[in-house]
Amino acid sequence: LIFKNPINLCKANTIYQGLILAQTWAPFAIVGYWDADLSTPLEEIPLLLTSILEKPQCILVMGSRRNTHENQIHPRFWRHIIGSGFATISSLLFSLPYYDTQCCGNLLHAYSICHKPFISRWLVDIEIILRLRVSFPQGVIREIPVSSWVYQMGSSLKFWDIGKIINELRKVYIYYKYKK
Repeated sequence: LIFKNPINLCKANTIYQGLILAQTWAPFAIVGYWDADLSTPLEEIPLLLTSILEKPQCILVMGSRRNTHENQIHPRFWRHIIGSGFATISSLLFSLPYYDTQCCGNLLHAYSICHKPFISRWLVDIEIILRLRVSFPQGVIREIPVSSWVYQMGSSLKFWDIGKIINELRKVYIYYKYKK
C-alpha cells in the first residue's frame, strides 16, 4: 500500500494519514514510511524488516545514514553539516541515543501507532520516538545503517529553514517535556 497526498499537506500530516489508512484499510502488522524523494531507496525494506522481526521487543526500526565501510551514503556537504547539528541538538534536548533520526526509512509495529495528529509539521520521526518511549517504555528502538542513501535534488529543506526547525524543536520540547 502506498499512500500519496494529492496536495502537500506537510510531512507530519502525510505520515499520520498514511499510518492511519494502513491500519484501517488492511490489518498490517508492520507499517512504514519513506520520504517521497526516496533518498533511502525502497530496496532497504528487507534489511529493516529483518531487523524489526528478529527482536520481539523491537517496536521501531529506523534507517540511519551512519557511514560504514559497506554502505554508500552521499549527502551534500551543507546538508550533512546541518543534519549533524540537528542530530546533536535533538539528541541533547530529548536524550536520544541515535545518530540519525531523519534518514526516513522507518518501519514500526502497527499496534504502536498513536491516533493523535503530530504537533510538529516536520519532526515526525522524533515525535514517534518520544511517543513510543512514553507508551512502550520497555520497547526497543533500533537504528540500522542503510546500505544506500543519495541526496536527491529538489529537496524541500533549505538553509533558511533553520529558524523553522528551531521553532519546531521548541514546540516538540514543550509538549513532551513532562510526558516521560
